[in-house]
Amino acid sequence: DCYADSGCSSPLVAGHRMATPFAPENSLSALRAAILLGVDIVETDVRSTSDGVVVLIHDSTIDRTLEGSGEVGLLTLAELQAIAMSAEGKPAGDFGCDRVPTLEEAMAVAAGKVVVELEVKESEAGVQAAQELSAAGLLGTAFFLCDTSECEALRLAVPDAPIMTRPAEAAE
Repeated sequence: DCYADSGCSSPLVAGHRMATPFAPENSLSALRAAILLGVDIVETDVRSTSDGVVVLIHDSTIDRTLEGSGEVGLLTLAELQAIAMSAEGKPAGDFGCDRVPTLEEAMAVAAGKVVVELEVKESEAGVQAAQELSAAGLLGTAFFLCDTSECEALRLAVPDAPIMTRPAEAAE
């Protein structure tokens, strides 16, 4: 909980894709595991479904992480959440109820417990996520990691969104 204590001098601990390998990546189980482990920041990835819902999934396809195949952006939220997470490479335990979470679901679990780093995989999803967090008064609970062009689009849409850039070249 060092992020909430300005007098804390301990290093911040971040969990990649929430808390892989303790639970399936970018799942609510992984988020809960990170919180239980005392992680300060959880990193996750934002993408949009075909019906415009921001979800947390790393790849542009579901092939690696879910029991199916296809592009995330071509599936509706209902279609995406009807598909179980892949058993391949999954940690021990029963994660049969885990589905790809929405940004809203994840932020409800994270609220007041952990800072969320939202890695922008698509500008549209990043902008939408920033707008949702702004409307909900949650901009202070998360920040966005994006490349220069994605950060510019995000900053134009939501000027007070906290961002961390990932420049590709020194000139950026």
